[in-house]
Amino acid sequence: MDSIRKTLERPFPQELFKQRQGPGGKVFTYVEVQHYVDRLNLAFDGAWSFEITRREQVDEQLLVEGRLTAAGVVKTGLGGATVTRRRDDGNMVGLADDYKKAEADALKRCCRLLGIGGHLYASDGDEDVEIAPPPRTTPPRTTTAAAPTRTTTPTRSTTAAPAPERNRLSAKQLAAIIAIAKSRGYDDKTYRAQIVERHGVQPEYLTRAQASAVISSMTGNGNGHDRQPGEDA
Repeated sequence: MDSIRKTLERPFPQELFKQRQGPGGKVFTYVEVQHYVDRLNLAFDGAWSFEITRREQVDEQLLVEGRLTAAGVVKTGLGGATVTRRRDDGNMVGLADDYKKAEADALKRCCRLLGIGGHLYASDGDEDVEIAPPPRTTPPRTTTAAAPTRTTTPTRSTTAAPAPERNRLSAKQLAAIIAIAKSRGYDDKTYRAQIVERHGVQPEYLTRAQASAVISSMTGNGNGHDRQPGEDA
């Protein structure tokens, strides 16, 4: 079992890392799901199985729950993906491909519970993608006019610190936001626009704290007042 654990927890080599641009100018680093499958085959000599136990579409969000079984150990994971639509007419591009992304996400989450790829995640939260550290920034060059005398006044650095890594909301929080909005009669475009106006991001990219605030505002605070999505408590 020690050799299996070592195989599972061995970090992926750097050459397998891929990157894509995300919202807000952030860069996301990931490893393709096939390498997770290869690691399972290597650790368990192919004696493992993965089955989908639930598929569900909630508005624009696809949710997939999977069960991974290996060496008598069972791990479950909830994966998600957003429906891909064309920019020109809003029609779906390929729902089957979007479900495949959600299934791959579910398998990765199960693998993470076994120790595969854990080093890639930025936090202990339910991240659906692995987040790379923000790139280093070079301080801008500054020029100063010649002065007749030497100044000893200290100057402050104008280089901004890199933004902290986002602790993304969980799939359960996202599903709750979508379900609550739907139950209150908000269409998808309306509640998304209100959340973007309040928090500056689509619901899928809220932090856990922001998601909790949105859910609280949508369900009211017990005084009989139901708030709009994204309204402050």
